[in-house]
Amino acid sequence: MITLSLSHEARKIYDDAWKANEKMLAPGGKLEDIKDWGGKRMGNILRVGGALHVSKYPGSYVKHEIDVDTIRSAVAIGDYLIPHAKVAYGLASENHDLQNAKRVLEWIRSNGLAEFTFNDCHRRFKSSMSTAQEISKVLKLLEERNYVREMKQLDKGVGRPSRFFQVNPMFLEGR
Repeated sequence: MITLSLSHEARKIYDDAWKANEKMLAPGGKLEDIKDWGGKRMGNILRVGGALHVSKYPGSYVKHEIDVDTIRSAVAIGDYLIPHAKVAYGLASENHDLQNAKRVLEWIRSNGLAEFTFNDCHRRFKSSMSTAQEISKVLKLLEERNYVREMKQLDKGVGRPSRFFQVNPMFLEGR
């Protein structure tokens, strides 16, 4: 078995990527819905870094540590693969919307929200549902299933009016 090592600087880059990966695995993060894949991502990044290193130093790869540029490239490849993994796991379709709807319902229930604004929801889920269109799609799905309903708001004349949602009390009561 051959062992490759990271340079000190490359190790710092990898450690930062590891911390970022942990945040993405947390509730509301990009990898929350594909934790099994996301949990293996950093090991795969090291494997890609090793393959890049071997191709960079054919025949003498053991004499050199994996450098900063190589590990940055491996991390970039790992980042590039996130949306592809989501598609492969079926999360880019309607199933993705259902998963997001479940997460919004968990947020509503765990915070005991009787009502909330569109902006509240967008702020809470901006890392996993980055566009207003994604949030709207999920809220429409919840409205169609009678979990929430959009309330009519009077235009106060300044700026765009906020969108307010009321939560079905039966959902909050657990019925």
